[in-house]
Amino acid sequence: MSRVLALLTPLVAALPGAGLSEADGPDAFRVIGVADTETLPLRSAPARTAAPVAQIPHGTDGLRNFGCQGQPSLAEWSQATDDERASAANNTWCSVSYEGARGWVPGRFLAEGTVLVSDGPSFDCAGTTGEIEELVCASSDLAALDREMAHIYALARTAGDPNLAPFQRGWIKGRNDCWKAETPAVCAEDAYVLRIDELRRDYSQAKAEDPESRSTGPFSYTCNGLEDPLSAVFVQTGATYVALSWSEKRLVLRRAASASGARYEGRDAEGTHEFWTKGEEGLLSLANAEALQCSVKRD
Repeated sequence: MSRVLALLTPLVAALPGAGLSEADGPDAFRVIGVADTETLPLRSAPARTAAPVAQIPHGTDGLRNFGCQGQPSLAEWSQATDDERASAANNTWCSVSYEGARGWVPGRFLAEGTVLVSDGPSFDCAGTTGEIEELVCASSDLAALDREMAHIYALARTAGDPNLAPFQRGWIKGRNDCWKAETPAVCAEDAYVLRIDELRRDYSQAKAEDPESRSTGPFSYTCNGLEDPLSAVFVQTGATYVALSWSEKRLVLRRAASASGARYEGRDAEGTHEFWTKGEEGLLSLANAEALQCSVKRD
């Protein structure tokens, strides 16, 4: 692989469609390929002629990824040569935010970065009441999930549903029961991701575009071989997860390494499951079954 392509490869995972936003690609970017005496223009539109809205310094990290456009499909990527992949990366534009401004930068100046967030959960760790709350306070991944769940819950509360608070108290009790699980941390992670999934699917206020949210969706996929639509909610906190729902089935999968697109995997009593996305395409591989081709269902 050439040195140029090696620099561009992290961007191949970025999303081609603005609608799916953070459903694909890294959660955050850092600036590469800009001299330490220069800045990268953040433009109002994905074009070199668009007016700049800000100037991003060399080496800046933590640029939130709102999605990229111009990437090939999964099928095109798998058949492309190194030169074709590099050319695609050169034609990519990514929507990012910097110091409150949101705009577009060429993808060739971006690589996977670090999500910059505060460390603690939404509650006061000095007043923890049990083993699971202590675990959340000690884990950056669980603390990030707790902050996101609390944020989504606050958005859902604006709906004025009197049943929301009692259900939330019930969920907290269930989360705290994870101390009984064989792996309490995994149990708690699943509980948080599934609660975020529920809130985003059940309350329009919780799924509205919000710059502070670290989750997106639900997105509805049509998969050959599934009678019902597949719902996907992506959670991009310290770690990255996807909650999948169809019929009576619910799965929580975790981000795994991939050469292209975003791949999520997880295990349950049935075996290992995978969900691979790139833009508006997806592959769902359930345990002991052939992969199902999926695509985002548009209204």
